[in-house]
Amino acid sequence: MSEIADFLRARIAERRAVAEAASPGPWHPNAEHDEVVAVDGITVADGFALSGRQLRATVEHIAAHDPAAVIADLDAKLALIDEIDPPLEDAEPATDAELHEIESHPAYEYRTTSGPRKQWDDADVPPRDDNGNPEPGWERNIDAGRDGWERWGYIEESYWRRPRPGGPRKPHIPRTLKILAQPFAGHPDHRGEGWAP
Repeated sequence: MSEIADFLRARIAERRAVAEAASPGPWHPNAEHDEVVAVDGITVADGFALSGRQLRATVEHIAAHDPAAVIADLDAKLALIDEIDPPLEDAEPATDAELHEIESHPAYEYRTTSGPRKQWDDADVPPRDDNGNPEPGWERNIDAGRDGWERWGYIEESYWRRPRPGGPRKPHIPRTLKILAQPFAGHPDHRGEGWAP
């Protein structure tokens, strides 16, 4: 789970707790449209505004945001977050070997070289630069394939890795999560510009 997804889940849990503690829904305007009434008939809120039309609109707005509606909205947002960044549910973090196996370690870059099956003389030669010279720093990625190589139909592949020259890449934050975090931009745990969409 990413930090921004954890942040969003915590904010949703806070808002859900507030909605669950409120008077039960559904809420609706009373006959005069100057109060919001809960399902049990208890007045939830009095509407106050500068004009009768604004008063009715205010009451309708409050009634439309009853606990059930808010919880449904929060559940939809939580499902979207889980779709983008699934929770790990007590899973252990991936090991370096597991990340190398799927060529996803943030501190490494990966390459694959290939040649004809059983006729390839350069299976142990690391990737080459544009001039055909072996590039420095590459090592066999022994966690991918069969100890760093694989045989397919008519070709063989060798898998390579090396530390990224510029250091580990920054984690990618999907723009959708940044958009969902915008309403919480004033929260002390929000990362400001780093989470701006």
